[in-house]
Amino acid sequence: MNVPIGAAMIAATLRYVPESKAPRPRRVDVPGQLLMIAFLGSLTYAVIQGPVSGWAAPPITALFTVAAVSLATFVIVERRHPEPLLELRFFRSQPFTGASVIAVLAFVVLGGFLFVITLYLQQVRGDSPLRAGLSLLPAMIVMAVAAPVAGQVTGRHGPRVPLVASGLLIAAGMAMLLGLGPQTSSAWVLAALAVTGAGLGLVNPPITNTGVSGMPPAQAGVASAVISATRQFGSVLGVAVLGDLVTAGVSGGLARGETHAAALSAATHGAWAVSLACGIVIAVTGYLTTTARARATAAAVAALE
Repeated sequence: MNVPIGAAMIAATLRYVPESKAPRPRRVDVPGQLLMIAFLGSLTYAVIQGPVSGWAAPPITALFTVAAVSLATFVIVERRHPEPLLELRFFRSQPFTGASVIAVLAFVVLGGFLFVITLYLQQVRGDSPLRAGLSLLPAMIVMAVAAPVAGQVTGRHGPRVPLVASGLLIAAGMAMLLGLGPQTSSAWVLAALAVTGAGLGLVNPPITNTGVSGMPPAQAGVASAVISATRQFGSVLGVAVLGDLVTAGVSGGLARGETHAAALSAATHGAWAVSLACGIVIAVTGYLTTTARARATAAAVAALE
């Protein structure tokens, strides 16, 4: 199914998207790549495996140490490299830094939300995998509709409105799920999914726009790639962190003698609370990083090129 969609996107990109590249190819930053692989790999594995092995277990402690050392070394190496994998000066731009933060938080919500709500639909409501997938259609349809609307609004009025609206809608959708239980009506769940989908659909176009705004054209690709990488990292963290919260909640509920359905329903509340907080931070960050002062920091970074 994805092959024809991908082919259509390639054709549309070649026809409609203007070229943006550096005047000459960048050299490969092998030390930077290896250090970033070590950082992301060790951190991700430690977060996922921590609840299973125990956060104080020697392998988990060692992995977190590797992640911290890799990140610190990465910063040192990138400061000295003539053509670094990641231009650290980009983070002096408030819009770029804000877009990176928003991308991580939005995809923490997306990855964790899809994972947790699917568990709820199948293990609490007894839906089959097919029915659970169909139950997610309202969120997916609204998300698909909201994305181009966000792009149009961003192109005409800037990214502030869709970013703030995205955060508020995500927070509202998560707030609707805070009382989720085995007897919650299907209509209420579908409405919460639709509201959340609208928020998640609005976020993508403006974070890309915010991340590359003010950047030198030759560095637009690098800036966009960083924002894309933060999305993937957020998805991994969302599944790991929110999944850990649910696992711990279910274990505690079963220990108190609750049924599996009741324990799992209650365990999702912590995940929704974390996602609600992410939505609020997205809205606040979206506002702060689209002010005139924030845009001035992006212009200052571009002037260094």
